[in-house]
Amino acid sequence: MKYCPECATPLNQEEIYSKLRMACTNCGFIDWANPAPVAAAILRYGKQIVLVRNKREDRRGWGLPGGFVEPGENAEEGVLREVLEETGVKGRVNEVLMTHGVQRTKKSFLLIVFEVQRLDGELKAGDEIAEVKLVSLRDALKLVEGRLDEHILSHWAARRSIRFKPAASRAASTPGTNFRRDQT
Repeated sequence: MKYCPECATPLNQEEIYSKLRMACTNCGFIDWANPAPVAAAILRYGKQIVLVRNKREDRRGWGLPGGFVEPGENAEEGVLREVLEETGVKGRVNEVLMTHGVQRTKKSFLLIVFEVQRLDGELKAGDEIAEVKLVSLRDALKLVEGRLDEHILSHWAARRSIRFKPAASRAASTPGTNFRRDQT
């Protein structure tokens, strides 16, 4: 942000509460650079979980369903909306699992992860999703290895006392049941 959203004066970088922040010398506005809330789901579908592959972020591979919390929503409403939009499944939040700060080059996010239980609906890829995949926890860990989603799934498994093999002993295959966008 280069200009004050209140008075259009150019912003200056200042140290405020021990951090460099953009501030307006005219009206006193401070850009606190607060993180954007993002909700993600470990979507339980019977004894399996659901992973998605986003059309726009295909290079990132498979991941948990989720996205930005919209204005006027709480995080629980946001995650249930994202699950429905991305997978065609209506769900129920079982619990909040964890929060995690994520810093990207120019933005920061507050990731709120929920365990969501499928209530109704059949898996189908939503408009933004290339594919959805129904997999075991072990297979999910292979597909998200080395990324934040692996940490999230491992944390969830530990809380549930679910046993799985460490990453080093996993096979290199990508098993699971795929549901492409063109399937109904």
